[in-house]
Amino acid sequence: MNTAAGVCLWLCGAAAVTGLTVLCNAGGAWMGGPAGHGSALATGGYLIFWAVFTFLSGTEGGRPLLQRILLIAGVVHLVSAAAGLLMRPRDVSILALPLALPAAVVFYGLRAWMGWTELYGTAALLSLLWVCWGRARR
Repeated sequence: MNTAAGVCLWLCGAAAVTGLTVLCNAGGAWMGGPAGHGSALATGGYLIFWAVFTFLSGTEGGRPLLQRILLIAGVVHLVSAAAGLLMRPRDVSILALPLALPAAVVFYGLRAWMGWTELYGTAALLSLLWVCWGRARR
């Protein structure tokens, strides 16, 4: 799967999974209530996709473009989750909202089991794992 078609398939898959997760979670994340079954399934699918993407981007000699995409996605989510964690105990949520939005939307399905602070902490840990894995495999 080191061919151009394979890389294109993975990139299109990443865009599709991210887009579907955003569509399923955006309304609930905006309103802020507990997540429903659809949001939990969307986030679960998103996490499974990125777990497979993370693992396969570093196998078979590596795929530099996929590793770069993994690193970029990890950094965006890490910065977003860190902004969410920093804004939680303070009254600056309106200032950090644009930064925290990516993690809040795609990880919103975790709200079925945890609060916002735990969600941002989990998102930060998973994103840090993506960044470390992407850097280690380069």
